[in-house]
Amino acid sequence: MNEDKSKHGLDFLTTIPIELKTEIFKYLCSHCTSNISDNDSTRPQPHDHESLAKLCLTCRSLRDVAQPILYHYFWCQKHGPDSTMNSFAWTLNERPHLAGIIRRVEFLHFDVLPDHESRQFSVLSALNAHQLAKSLSKIHFMLFDSVLAQAINLEELTVTAETWTLPAIDFPRLRFLRLNVRHLDIEQQLSGDNMRVRAAQQIERLWLNTVSEICEYLPNLAPNTQRLTLEIDFPEDAELEVEELVKGLPKLTTFELQAMEFGDFRQIDILSTLLARKDDLTRIGLYIPGILIDLSRLKGFSNLKHLRLAGKIQGSEDFEEYLFLLRLESLWIELDVDKPVWLVAQMSERVSRDDNLKSVKCSRLSDDIPELQDASWYQNVKTKFEAAGVEFEIVPNCDDREDYYMFD
Repeated sequence: MNEDKSKHGLDFLTTIPIELKTEIFKYLCSHCTSNISDNDSTRPQPHDHESLAKLCLTCRSLRDVAQPILYHYFWCQKHGPDSTMNSFAWTLNERPHLAGIIRRVEFLHFDVLPDHESRQFSVLSALNAHQLAKSLSKIHFMLFDSVLAQAINLEELTVTAETWTLPAIDFPRLRFLRLNVRHLDIEQQLSGDNMRVRAAQQIERLWLNTVSEICEYLPNLAPNTQRLTLEIDFPEDAELEVEELVKGLPKLTTFELQAMEFGDFRQIDILSTLLARKDDLTRIGLYIPGILIDLSRLKGFSNLKHLRLAGKIQGSEDFEEYLFLLRLESLWIELDVDKPVWLVAQMSERVSRDDNLKSVKCSRLSDDIPELQDASWYQNVKTKFEAAGVEFEIVPNCDDREDYYMFD
């Protein structure tokens, strides 16, 4: 490998920080590769990266190194995996020493079908197209899995696909796994007398949009996960699945949930599903607009420091039930016409400099909330918080749902 790098005069690549290397090669791949359209609006203009453009024009051989080092950026381009996956896999087969350089992979896969509005698009054509797309998907996934099996130093993996089978592969260095897969299959592998999924012992953050297919395998798959993020629909039995998932993660300290459930509010005791980790969780973020949240359930979470809530809060009218909020270091809450406004006002009355609270941030759900139309209410609450050394802020409603419940 040293001979290969020296031949191109690119020894410096190994010493460049990964963040800088990412930006350099992300640009150069777009600049050098014929697969990228000339009118690609995401490509930086030459005057923005003049030095990099000159480097690229005078040293085309850089492309030979840039592609395999951060080749995963090609999978995120308009042409999708079908135009690059074969080339990717072939490159690694021809130059296997490059597999160890891959640190982050983002795999975006969609089935490609003909235009349904075409006059020639018959029912038979539709069936054939679906069969073709299914066959191509199998090929793409096989190639993708072969790449994963070689990427022994992979640290971050994001997979977005309609269906995917989580392969029985060891991920010895994987720290972040995001599976945005509607139908996730788990492949089991015979190991001794036990069927199990191969392990990813170093995963720190797990981000899922499905729980039913994976929760029973989690203790073997990622036992050291510290941060769990769920983006799921909320059927009637989801509470049991979330509870099982949380129980399977003994080192969990951060839990985030986005559950899209609109219509009539209904009672789901989501906080009870976290009780197995009540002494371990330090950060909880919930975005569940269609589900009632009994906030008093959090009283027993003795080490909770950071809380983000967007949902319909219910519970006692006695603030003594919510004194635990003053033990927090930060609170981000979505204001509506009911309990959140009352809670914030009560907190400003009771907080002191002896409490842990340092920051209260609110997002407004509606401009029709009477208290928020009253400038004196806001100023009174803000003054009391600031007197206790607490930063208080009301921010506009945000279209990006992740800003409500996701931690930095």
